Amino acid sequence: MQKELNLCWNFGCFYSWSKTLGCNLTMQVQRLESGDFDLRNRQLQFSTFQIINVVRRESIEIGYWTAKQGIFRNLNQDVSAHTYLHPMPDLNPVVWPGQTHIVPKGWQIPTNGKKLQVGVRTSGYPEFMKVERDPVTNAITATGYALDVFEEAIKKLPYAVPYEYVSFDTLGVNYGSYNDFVYQVPLGVYDAAIGDITIRHNRTSYADFTLPYTESGIAMIVPVKDNTNKNTWIFLKPLTGDLWFASIAFLIYTGIVIWLLERRIRNAELTGSFFHQLGTAISFSFFADRERVDGILARLVVAVWVFVLLIITSSYTANLSSMLTVQKLQPTETDVHELLKRGEHVGNGGSSSYVRELLEQLGFERSKIRAYTNPDDFADALDKGSKNGGIAAAIHEVPYIKLFLAKHCKGYTMVGPIYKSEGFGFAFPKRSPLVDDFSRAILKITEADAIIQIEKKWIGDEHACKNDETIISPSSLNFKSFSGLFLVTGVASTSALLITLVMFLYKNKHKMGINIGHDHVQRGHGTELETERIQESTADSNILHRMIQMTTPASKR
Repeated sequence: MQKELNLCWNFGCFYSWSKTLGCNLTMQVQRLESGDFDLRNRQLQFSTFQIINVVRRESIEIGYWTAKQGIFRNLNQDVSAHTYLHPMPDLNPVVWPGQTHIVPKGWQIPTNGKKLQVGVRTSGYPEFMKVERDPVTNAITATGYALDVFEEAIKKLPYAVPYEYVSFDTLGVNYGSYNDFVYQVPLGVYDAAIGDITIRHNRTSYADFTLPYTESGIAMIVPVKDNTNKNTWIFLKPLTGDLWFASIAFLIYTGIVIWLLERRIRNAELTGSFFHQLGTAISFSFFADRERVDGILARLVVAVWVFVLLIITSSYTANLSSMLTVQKLQPTETDVHELLKRGEHVGNGGSSSYVRELLEQLGFERSKIRAYTNPDDFADALDKGSKNGGIAAAIHEVPYIKLFLAKHCKGYTMVGPIYKSEGFGFAFPKRSPLVDDFSRAILKITEADAIIQIEKKWIGDEHACKNDETIISPSSLNFKSFSGLFLVTGVASTSALLITLVMFLYKNKHKMGINIGHDHVQRGHGTELETERIQESTADSNILHRMIQMTTPASKR
């Protein structure tokens, strides 16, 4: 009895190849005992199987296998001392598809021996993709950022993918658009298209894309200007309006509280008109000393306020110094809609039809959009300005902007991203099994150091070229930063005022009781005096009457 199993043998490992690849390699396992079997102790004895390598219509003997001894080369050799459970060098070699002895990684594309046709095209930015053809051999040579990412992803696939590059120019389409380039994939001209291909919604209708391998987004390149403050009113900028208002309000409130506290104890400094007294009280907040402020509560209020004032003035001084001494470079434009309102000219890459379409959707006239092919043209146009035949801003995809800033790091900066985009990816036919595997490989690349090394190679180190003079502008101090201090001085002033008011009411009430008792005593004492006065007056009258009688003659009496 002959039993055949469709197996591929990888030195001790069996793979099912015939159904997956449709290849002509199979392993035939033949039972040597034809119809006989051996039972000992009610157990079926192990059989010996021959392993053969079927190549096309021929078979090559590999070795033998038993469940007890494993794999061995010759049937007559002594296998009692060895158990070949793992690949052994003395076995006959296996011939794999393509007449090769190299063990493949696994499932392989394409299965008919044809190499994967990978479409490439020269980019407007050669750092991303540059394609050259040898005039003698007609061989295609491609280099660039996108190509390095593709080849790095190929290495990380779990199977081998033979491929070759096919130039887009060989199709008779001279410098066609990227839409035309990607559309060659569903037409069957390419098995894949690689390069600086933006993942767009309209392109996903006829091709599948891998995950992006670059940063996403659309931003602006604008010149920077010296924003050194030369304003006459620069001294007001260290503090925001709400902080200025709060400081003045608490200054006046503290002065009023001090005036009330010192007025009560009749401070000699508080003389004259009301406004003069109030001004003097407010000046206590700045020039207080023990001789001028007499009350204990007033001194406490002044001490807390001086502490708050010291912190605010020191912060103000530090912030004003930074505003006056630090040179700051600020972008000349920050909003694309403002450019549209003013009718400014803007630039975009000549190969980026996506950005041009976006600008037209925003409302920019075609005459206001100027295309440039390389970073040097962008720099010249930005230097001229919109009114002198140049542009006010260059609007481009973030990977191109990083490349521009790597070459022109002085005098320009990126604003944004102002719009979202999906970045660059590789295009494959619809439902291609390669898309998922390439996406996983790209994830491995972008999460590791490989993508950083590729960027340094083609774009440059993003930390090596910076606008050294660009410093973050110091912001004005706001009320929220000092709200705790104002709370402390407000509580101190209000508490002192309430304590003084309670003491004043208590003393007045006690004084009123004393005055009422004193009035009663005064009234009783006054009645007695009046009686005495009447009595004294009566006595005086009697004495005077007697003296008159004594001095009058008797005849007249």
